[in-house]
Amino acid sequence: MHLATRINDLSVTGAFIDSMTSFPAGSTLTMKFRVRSTEVITTAEVRYSMPQIGMGVRFLNLSPDHLDAIRSVVEETLS
Repeated sequence: MHLATRINDLSVTGAFIDSMTSFPAGSTLTMKFRVRSTEVITTAEVRYSMPQIGMGVRFLNLSPDHLDAIRSVVEETLS
């Protein structure tokens, strides 16, 4: 199943995904999203779910390049 969603809160460890469709805590998702010019593909575990609002996920296997891309955006936002 493919869902078009929006990441509302991004960190180096996970994200909150705004979505009318959510999955139960413990579910594993494959995520694909773009951070600037870097396409990130990773798996994530649903940590909590809020029906018709979204879900919090924890990234499971970010590559070093993907982690660096996310870190640069997060650090820029915090500055």
